[in-house]
Amino acid sequence: MQRLFRGYLILCFAGMATMFAGGMSMPILPLYAAELTTSLLMIGLVVSGYFIVRLFFELPIGMASDVVGRRKPMVAGVAVATLGALVCAVASDIIQLILGRALWGLGTAAFYCIATALLADLFPRERRGRMVGIFQATEFLGSVLGASFGGYVASVMGYRGLFLVCTVISLASVIATVFIPGMGLRPVVGDWRAMFRLSSPNYRYLMNPTVILVSIITLTVTLRESGPVSTIVPLYANFTLGMSVAEIGIIMAARSVGQSVGTVSGGWMADKVGKHQTLILTFALGALSMYLFTVTGLLSAWIGLMILTGVSFGAVYCVVPTMIVEAVPESARGLAIGAYRTFLDLGGLVGPITASLIAGLFDSKAVFYAGVILMLLGTLVTIASTRYRSKIS
Repeated sequence: MQRLFRGYLILCFAGMATMFAGGMSMPILPLYAAELTTSLLMIGLVVSGYFIVRLFFELPIGMASDVVGRRKPMVAGVAVATLGALVCAVASDIIQLILGRALWGLGTAAFYCIATALLADLFPRERRGRMVGIFQATEFLGSVLGASFGGYVASVMGYRGLFLVCTVISLASVIATVFIPGMGLRPVVGDWRAMFRLSSPNYRYLMNPTVILVSIITLTVTLRESGPVSTIVPLYANFTLGMSVAEIGIIMAARSVGQSVGTVSGGWMADKVGKHQTLILTFALGALSMYLFTVTGLLSAWIGLMILTGVSFGAVYCVVPTMIVEAVPESARGLAIGAYRTFLDLGGLVGPITASLIAGLFDSKAVFYAGVILMLLGTLVTIASTRYRSKIS
C-alpha cells in the first residue's frame, strides 16, 4: 500500500509539472510566434498543431501501452514533450516552432493517455473516481500556476528563456516518471505485432456502445469548453460588456478554480451516488450557466457562472474515463482511453472554429445558446447510456 501511494504521488507530481510547463507557455505562445512571422495562418498553426498531432496519435499510443506496458511509452512521451519544449526555445523560424509544438503535443498526449489507463490498473472500481479526480485536479492546479508565472518569467528572461524554463520543468517530469514504482506497468497484451493487425480482438472494443456514447459525451462538453467558454467569453466580456483585461483574467481564473473543484467533487460523487447521476447533474449545471451568461453582465455574476462552468467540465472530465475503462477488459484499457481522448482533442480543435462561425453569422449570444444545446445533448446521451447499461445488466 505504501508503494502504491508513493507511486501515485509521483504520478501526480509529474502531471502537475507537465501542466505547469504547458500553462507557462500558452499565454506567451502567440506573441512568440508573431516575432517569427507576420502570417496569422502560421500563428494559428502554432496553436492548433498541438491538438492536430494529438488527434491522430492518442489511439495508437493507448494501444501501445496495452501491448508493451505503461512505463516505456509514458517515459518516452514525457521525453518527447521535453524535446518539443527545447525545440521551441531554440526555434529560428516559424516552421521549427510549429514542429516543437507538435512534439510537445505528442508527448503530453502519451503521458496523460497512459496515466489515465495506469490509474485504472492501480485502483479498484470503488476508489477509482476519487483517485482520478485528485490526479486531474493537480493537472488544473499546475496549469493555473503556470499561467500565473508565465508572463513574469517571459518579462524577465524573454520568450526563449521562458521556453528553456519549460524544458527544465518538463525534464523534471521525465525524471519523476522514471522513478514511478513498477506496479501496474507490465504489458497487458504482450504481442507488439497486435498493434498493426486490424483483426486484433481488442479493436472490436472501439465499437463498444459505452465507449461510443462516452466519446460523444466528451465531444459535447469539450466543444462547449473550447468554443463558447474559451473563445467567446473573453471576446463578449471585453467588446460587449466592457470588462477590462484584468477582469477577464479573473473570470478565466475562476473557471480553473471550478475545474479543480469539479474533478475532486465529481470523482467523489461518482463513487458515492453513481457516474450517470453525476453526469446528469453536471450537465444541468453547465446548461444553466450557459444560459445565464446571456442575461447578466455583472462581473461578480460572471465569476460565479465561470466557477459553475468549470465545475461541470471538471466533473465530466473526471467521470468519463472511469466509465470507459470499466466497459472494456484490462487488455483494452489503453486503446479505449485513446479513443476517448481523440474526441477530447477533436472538440478542442473544432470548438473555437465553430463558435467563431456562429458568432459571425449571428451574434455571441447565439454561441451561448449553442452551449445550452450541447449540454442538453450530453444529458440525452448520458440517459441513453444509462438505459443501455440497464438493458444488458
